[in-house]
Amino acid sequence: MSFLQHLSHCEQHDSNTFELSFEPSWTQGRTLFGGALGALAHHLMAKQLPPKWELRSIMVDFLAPTTADGVVVKIETIRKGRTLIRMKAQFYQNEKCCCVALAAFGATRSGAFHVTPSPIPPASPPSECRDFPLEIGPLPQFTQHFNYRWAKSNYPYSGSTDSVLLGWIQPKNSKVDMDYLIAMIDAWPPPILSLSNRPFPVSSVNWLLNLSQSIPPNGFAKDKWYLFESKMEFAASGCTDLAARLWDEDGRLLGISRQLLVEFSDKML
Repeated sequence: MSFLQHLSHCEQHDSNTFELSFEPSWTQGRTLFGGALGALAHHLMAKQLPPKWELRSIMVDFLAPTTADGVVVKIETIRKGRTLIRMKAQFYQNEKCCCVALAAFGATRSGAFHVTPSPIPPASPPSECRDFPLEIGPLPQFTQHFNYRWAKSNYPYSGSTDSVLLGWIQPKNSKVDMDYLIAMIDAWPPPILSLSNRPFPVSSVNWLLNLSQSIPPNGFAKDKWYLFESKMEFAASGCTDLAARLWDEDGRLLGISRQLLVEFSDKML
């Protein structure tokens, strides 16, 4: 199933404006899952470009909660150069902007330098790792679209001292194309939740994703697993910075993510 098939409604008003609704299963709390917003922004921008232009980077600013119904998305090409095209997607609800995504698409080109990316960290195979433990309580609704296998035991609300998450992920019943890749790298809980023994809310402020590999036009083979690692770079003044990476089973780095979150540990449940 393609990512866009999870929309319950999609109407194109003109070449740059779309009105749509998501299935409620893609929400987390009172807002749409951030990975879904990023994936949708990419999809609507990419469909206006020839296939030779591949996503190189996308940055998403979450301005306000975005509910599943009545979302209007406006696409704009900001600049078109010889090797890069910059585009913008703005999400509106009730005529107020709730999310902005900026993306850079590049044509294939050769470079004079090559730096070997970070190696895949050691991890037990997915078959030897545990799914989300039931004792941590209700999970965000969007997690039902993915299979998870934890390579460490620092689950959310476990009171762990380990602030590095490591685990395997794959979408259920879908190949991984660029849309699903964007969604997968944002589908894990932030490691700050593992440091607590009680739930508390967190909210994403912004999210940057840089891609290091081209994705085949038809996506990767189905049922493959992808290794995810996320670590906190700092937590101070109610904010935390996350750096994350995603590899395929063959150890190829697919993308690097950076995210700023606000934590509300004063509202522990």
